[in-house]
This record gives sequence, structure tokens and C-alpha cells, in this order.
Amino acid sequence: MSEPIDPQLLLDAALGGNRTALGQLLDHFRSQLRETIDVQVRGPLQRRIDESDVIQQACVRAVEVFDQQFRGTTTEEFWRWLERIQQHTFIDLARTHQAQRRDARQHNSDVVADEFAGKVSSPSQKAMRTEKQQKLEAALLQLPESQQAAVRLRHLEERKIEEVAQLLGKSPAAAAQLIYRGVAALKTLLDTDPL
Repeated sequence: MSEPIDPQLLLDAALGGNRTALGQLLDHFRSQLRETIDVQVRGPLQRRIDESDVIQQACVRAVEVFDQQFRGTTTEEFWRWLERIQQHTFIDLARTHQAQRRDARQHNSDVVADEFAGKVSSPSQKAMRTEKQQKLEAALLQLPESQQAAVRLRHLEERKIEEVAQLLGKSPAAAAQLIYRGVAALKTLLDTDPL
């Protein structure tokens, strides 16, 4: 049986442009990635998000951006960088699944409401709603990434503070502070350009 290769040697080779070494390094960290994602994927998310998909997408992303984004030289720095990529991948997948659920619920409730009301929104009402959503989205994009993610998860996806904290890898108090600062910044932005 061959002796395991030192991850630092793999990283050094990957930094020198060896893509095979980068692949081996990612394989070396797969079990740690799985442990990390096991903690995050709980409750209803467990039924909708496959841990292997998160790990695979994170590894693919790491390969795609390694040359442009990784600035470290040690395996500890590589692990922290890889862990952040997996965290962002997980958040993106969770948002996608939440948005799909919300869209399905919204569509179903719109259909039911239209059936009972016997009508649909007027074109001007729809246009005003669309304009408000566009202004809100533009304001959100001006927030720092952490505040943007916290506000989206809490107020647009209607998640509990504890779940937001878990998804962002923060304490509930830190997540609540991000949400508070994000909402305050949004209010300022929207007050200058009201909906």
C-alpha cells in the first residue's frame, strides 16, 4: 500500500500549476468537508440538499478559482479558503431550494386567490410591485455580502435567527447584529430612493 502524500507537498505542487496535485489535495480534505456540511444540513434542509452535491460543487468551484483567488501558502490557509467556498456553495443551494419552495407556494396561493377573487391584479399594480422589488434588490446589492446574506435569509426567506446563524456560521447574536445593521442600511438606502 502506498504511503499517503503530505498535503503540504500537494499544495506546493498545486501552487506550481499541477492540477493533479490540486485534485489530490481536494480529495484529502473531502472527509473534513463532509463533517462540516453534516453540521449544517439539518432538519428540513436534510431532505432537500444532498451533502455530496454541496461537496462536489464546492470542489469544482475551488478548482475553477484556485489560480485567481487562493493567496495562501499553507494547508491551514487552504482549508479555511476551501471551507468558505463550501459555506457559500451551501448557502447558494439553500437559497435556490428555498426560492423554489417559495415560488411554488406563491404560485399556488396566487392561483387560489385568483379563483376566489375571480380576478387578477391590474397591470399597473403588477408594474408597481415589480418596480418595488427591483429597487429593493438594487439596494440589497449595495450592502456588504454578509449583511446581504443575513437580510435575505431572515426577511426574504423568512428563516429563524438560529437558522440564519447556522447557515452563515455565526452565533445567533452575531447573525442578529448583521440583520439589524443590514436592515438599517437598507432603510437609509431606500429613504433616499423611496419605493
